[in-house]
Amino acid sequence: TAKNRITWSGQFIVRGLKSMTEEDWRMTRDSGATNLLLGVESGSESVRDHMKKQFSNQDLDEFMEQAYKNKVNLEFLMIIGYPTETSEDFQDTIDMFAKYRKYQKIISSVALGSTLGVLPGTPLAEEHVHDLSLNDGENFWVYEKNKSLTFKERIKRRILAGEALTEMGY
Repeated sequence: TAKNRITWSGQFIVRGLKSMTEEDWRMTRDSGATNLLLGVESGSESVRDHMKKQFSNQDLDEFMEQAYKNKVNLEFLMIIGYPTETSEDFQDTIDMFAKYRKYQKIISSVALGSTLGVLPGTPLAEEHVHDLSLNDGENFWVYEKNKSLTFKERIKRRILAGEALTEMGY
């Protein structure tokens, strides 16, 4: 019976229909999936590629459509101010949320957090040791290849993202 039905939620990786078929989605729904937490991180494919997220905008579109069709709720985990994020990349994130308004019924939350902090010893800090200055604080880093992304600019983008999501009804 429905009252004895097992449900589950958890962290999940975005995959397109090549990796997660419509049948896989039906099985996910039928297994009791109620809420999937997604490390989407950015609406920019180039930012996600730099993060090695391994999913395209098309994969995300297919994932959203299947989640909606199967009534599986999603939580978006986002990162504002990733070192390679340009103003165009940031706009891609805002545009993604505008595009996904049609799925708001299944988007249970969007976690923006603060802005990206970089900790010493992490893969990001280690892989970019020559062009990422940490400046004695995880929030005050400077990426030499994207100097316009200052701490002030990251905070501004975080505020703008929050305002845009509120205006869109998220």
